[in-house]
Parts: sequence; C-alpha cells; structure tokens
Amino acid sequence: MNIDYIKNRIKNKDDMPLIEKAFNFANLKLSGLYYSVDETLINHILGIVNTLIDFNADTSTLISCLLYESIKNGVSREEIEREFGLDISNIAFTTSIINVDNLIQNDENQKRYLEQLNVDVPEDVRTLFIKLADRLYSMKTAKTSDSEYQKRVARETLEILVPTAQRFRLNYIKSRLEDLCLSYLDPQTYNEILSKLNATPEILSIQLNETKKDISNLLSNNGINFVIKGRVKNIYSIYNKLISGKSWDEIYDILALRIILDDESECNKVAELIHSNYMYLSERFKDYINNPKENMYQSLHTTIIHNNRFYEIQIRTNEMHKIAEVGNASHQLYKQKTLRNMKI
Repeated sequence: MNIDYIKNRIKNKDDMPLIEKAFNFANLKLSGLYYSVDETLINHILGIVNTLIDFNADTSTLISCLLYESIKNGVSREEIEREFGLDISNIAFTTSIINVDNLIQNDENQKRYLEQLNVDVPEDVRTLFIKLADRLYSMKTAKTSDSEYQKRVARETLEILVPTAQRFRLNYIKSRLEDLCLSYLDPQTYNEILSKLNATPEILSIQLNETKKDISNLLSNNGINFVIKGRVKNIYSIYNKLISGKSWDEIYDILALRIILDDESECNKVAELIHSNYMYLSERFKDYINNPKENMYQSLHTTIIHNNRFYEIQIRTNEMHKIAEVGNASHQLYKQKTLRNMKI
C-alpha cells in the first residue's frame, strides 16, 4: 500500500492537497516506526484509509485517520489543530485515546469509554468509523497470525465492536467483521457455507445487482416511481440461521431486494408486475400490509427465482420503511418532534 494508490482512489481531486499534506506530516512523524515485524506504521495507516475509502468516508475522516497515530506517538493535539483545524484535531485525538486492542486485556476503563461513546456521544461516530475500519483491516491481515490470537481477537470483535457497528447502522463494516470472525472461530463451517453458496460474496453481489437492474427496468417501463435497495446475506447471518434450527433449504433470503414506493396503492401493482415477469413461490407471499405484525410492521414479501437463485423481495412505502427501521413508537416521537420544531 502506498500514497499513490490512495490518491488514485480519491474521487474529489480538490481534497488531494490536504490529504497529501496529512500523509507527509504523518510520514515524517512516524518515520522508522513499525506496526508489526513486516509492516511499517504508516503503511498500516494507509491500509485503514483504503478501507475507509471503500465505505465512502468523508475527507475529514480520512485525514484524521492519517493523523491519529501521530498523537499517540508524541505530536500534540494543538499542533494538529494548527495544521489541520479543530474538527480534524478533535477526531484524531478522540481516536488516539481509544485503544481497542487493550480491550483484549480486560481494560475496564477502555470498555467504559467505548460504552460512553456508544450511548452519549453520537458526534464521535467518525471516530468509531476509523476504529472499526482499523479492526477490519487488521483482521484481514491477521490470516498469517497464530490461531489462538485470531480466535481471541475474533471473540472480542463479536462481543464489543460488532454491536457498536450495529448501533450506528454501519452494516457494511458489521457484516465483514462478522464473516472474518467466523472464518477464524469456525473455519470448517465457514468454508462449508461458502461451498454451498457455490459463489463468493463478490459474485453473489454481481448477480444481485443484475437482478436489481432487471427489476428497475421493469418498474421504470411501467411508470413506477421507486427506490430499490439490495443486500447479500453475509455468511455469519446464514450461520446463525443454521444453528437456530433452519435447514439450508429453508433459507430463501440470501439475496434480497427492497422496493420502496410513494403510495400504498402501488404496492400490489408492483407485486403483480414482478409475479407476471418472474417465477415466484406462491407459498412464500406474505401480505403484512393488510395484516400487519404486532409491532405494526407492514410490507409485502415475496420470493422469486431468477438465474437459478432465490431472491426475497420486500415491497413497502416510505412511511412503512421508516417504521420498520426505527419502530412505530420511535417514528411517532420523531414526527411529533419534527412538527414542534417546524412550529406548525
């Protein structure tokens, strides 16, 4: 990993001068320091920055990531602020004082601090973003470490960091952390699931996007205004279903699409369009719009077969989606607060 590779991945070239400045600053301050026997500290940091770019992190987060190890190695918070501003200084400093690796050693102060960030300090999400990306990159590069270390880090990640990622809806990082943890804790089961999928997560993602494009064209050609989202169920989630008693043949949602519409009257129309153009499993069709769940969840669920794979499809309105995401009570409180703020 080198800075030229990182520069080629930066989409907004206007950000380049500040990113280069931060790299040159960190490279000078961390010269001669190693993260491990065969990796310099600055190269490790570039690996984390590269991971953050995968997650579309903003420029302030990337620069803070480049700088936080400098604070851990003697650079003052004030110098960072003079060179890069207060916002970056705050993120870099907060990141520097959370040592996730010490959690392995049962450092109660570290645990309490992380719990505080979890609950009380939402403005520090960028700090957690960096630490989660750090852990993800470190776990990827731990494949050559001894198995006891891998398992110890994996257990801690599942216990502390995965719930943190889940709380802040950092699902992309959460899924990848979970899969890496499973690959270290139970490599046999991990490889068995991969074998049964008969495809890597990357190939499944390509197949999902092809089906997503097909359905998008179908809806657009029929004058439907919609948002469509997709996800590949990660290996750890499949593992959880299997150990909960599900058989492999009962898992239909490895590939899933969600269609969000403006109006409830369009939901059945979209379902009919999909059923007319794709083979579907009639016994898997569920109408939670006319028959909501006890928690007021509403959506149409159906399962289609396309290119020899099952796809679970959820169809709902924007309002139904908000309730599904945050819960009915929370959504009502949010609306009340919004109305008060608008002084209607």
